[in-house]
Amino acid sequence: MEIQAWATQQDWGSWADWFAALGTIAAVGVALGFGLRDGKRLKVERLEASQDRARFREQQDAEAEAQKRRLAARVSVSSQRFIDETGDRKCRWTVHNGGDESISRVAVVGRTIAVKGKETPPPFIFGIWTTIEAHGKREEETVPFGDGMVREAELQFTDGAGQFWQRKEYGTLKALDLDDPESIAGKQTHPYHA
Repeated sequence: MEIQAWATQQDWGSWADWFAALGTIAAVGVALGFGLRDGKRLKVERLEASQDRARFREQQDAEAEAQKRRLAARVSVSSQRFIDETGDRKCRWTVHNGGDESISRVAVVGRTIAVKGKETPPPFIFGIWTTIEAHGKREEETVPFGDGMVREAELQFTDGAGQFWQRKEYGTLKALDLDDPESIAGKQTHPYHA
């Protein structure tokens, strides 16, 4: 009976002490529960914020790309065939930069039709300029093209942000890498002047 004697000799406190102890334990449990809940909510909020930042960056990149495309779309090339005062047939190439920034490394290019079984010659360069300022234009006169050999003329240029572009005479616009097969940068070409 030593246990019974020991149990009766201990001061177990009053009922108020017991309620206070249980209240303290409950308060600690509630605080831990709130802490876990808040931790989960914070983790979700951080994930949502991270996703929002990623969407914002994607949106800004898309807007920047669209802005570059809008600026590049304001650059055009046209050709006009005519007979000069000596009776020679000529072609006048006009490049117009309608954009708000200069363009550089500008070239008017003509490509020949690929004939089966024959090697396709390199592109022809009808005109080349280092820079065309904003809202500027350049003209170049050459012998006529389109004698059955040239299929389409195009313009290749670099915008102010360093993007290389290809603009077909009839409107198609395409961003080019310098190593793109259609890029004339660093490739062999023929001059096509009178």
